[in-house]
Amino acid sequence: MWIQRLFEDCTFGAPFGVSWYLDRAEPPITATVTPADRDTARIVLARDDVLGRLSFIARLQTFLDLEFDRPVPTCPHHRAGLVAVRAGDAVHWRCEAGDFECQVGDYQEALWPPGSGDDPHNITPMLARRLARRRVGGM
Repeated sequence: MWIQRLFEDCTFGAPFGVSWYLDRAEPPITATVTPADRDTARIVLARDDVLGRLSFIARLQTFLDLEFDRPVPTCPHHRAGLVAVRAGDAVHWRCEAGDFECQVGDYQEALWPPGSGDDPHNITPMLARRLARRRVGGM
């Protein structure tokens, strides 16, 4: 489901974990979001179309930005927050400077391969998730 991949994008590299719960599978969906031991937000996805997703993502980012005290997800080139934008019938992350873009849910995939300046502690989980997305197992 795209919401799970959205949360993976927004919490990748976060300073602490985030728990989230969806009250149902079809809109209107209320996501209960709690970063570590911090405030809880309830964010509603009223309808599952591009504009509904953009609104949901903007509210989620605003909440997490305040709780983390930094934007999520960030542009790998500028470390500024990415903006959710409409790209046809899909929603993409885009750097305001235009140097980075990927579909929502593909953020970690777009960061591969990691650069020499990336945190080495993030590389192993990135690789594990990358392999899991491709259903590679038995290693």
